[in-house]
Amino acid sequence: MSQKTCRPLVLLHGWGATPAIWQPLVSALNALNPEREILTPSMPGYQSDDKPCHWAGEKAQLPEVIAQLQLPTDAHWLGWSLGGNLLLEISHHLAKHKQLLPQSLTLLCSNPSFQQREDSMGMAEDTLSQFRSGFDTQPEKTLKRFQLLQMQGESDLRTVKKQLAELSPKELPAKAETLANGLSALAVLDQRRYSDLLESGCPTLWLLGENDPLVPAAIADQQDNSQLLPDCGHLPMLSQSQQLAEALNTRLNLLEAEIPEASAV
Repeated sequence: MSQKTCRPLVLLHGWGATPAIWQPLVSALNALNPEREILTPSMPGYQSDDKPCHWAGEKAQLPEVIAQLQLPTDAHWLGWSLGGNLLLEISHHLAKHKQLLPQSLTLLCSNPSFQQREDSMGMAEDTLSQFRSGFDTQPEKTLKRFQLLQMQGESDLRTVKKQLAELSPKELPAKAETLANGLSALAVLDQRRYSDLLESGCPTLWLLGENDPLVPAAIADQQDNSQLLPDCGHLPMLSQSQQLAEALNTRLNLLEAEIPEASAV
C-alpha cells in the first residue's frame, strides 16, 4: 500500500513583518489542502531573545542562522521579500557544502539584487541609504514609511492597508540592531550569480508582483524560472491570497507528483 507524498510548506516573512503576515494565505492554503502542514517561523532575531546574527556580507554567520531557524529540508520553502533572500542564501550555502536542499524554493517578491546596480534593476542606492540612515534615528517612523511603500501598486489599497495594520506589530518586531542588519543585507546582497538552483536539484521559482514598487517586475526577464502575479504589488499574500494559494497549491502538487511515493505499512 502507498500514500501520496505531502511535504510541509515553510513560509518565511520579510523585513519589518512577523509570521502574522501569512494568516490570509495560510487560511486559503488550508482550505485547498488541509493535509499539508504549514510552518511560519520568525526571521532570526525576531520575536525572540536570540542574538542578532549577520547573514550577508563579510560578517555573515550562516551556520548560526541555520541553527537558529532549524528549517526542515524535507519541505518546500517560500520566502517573501528579504525572507526570500535569506532562504536563497541558505540554499546556496547548503548546495556549496553539498548538504540536503529543500524540496523546492519559491521566492516571492524578492530581488537577487535589491539595490540597483549598473546591470540590474532595483531600489536606487541613495533611496536605500536614506532608509538606513532614517532607521538609525527614527526606527518606528522609517518602518511605517517602508510599509506605505509596500502597499503601493495594490488595486484595493484601502483593504490592504487595513489588513497590514491588523497583522503588523504595534511595536518594532525585533531589536533595532536586528532590523538594521536586515537593511544592510538588502544593500550588500548580490545573489544573481546563484539565483537558479536547478542544477543542484532544487526547483526554484521567482514569483513577482506585476505592480511591485520595490521589486521591478521586469527582473522576470533576467530569471530562467519566473512568473508574474497580475494586478498586485509587494503584498500578494494580502491582496491576492486566494489566487496565490491556488498557484502555490498547483505548483506543489505538480512537484510532488514527481516524488516517489512513500511505502505505507
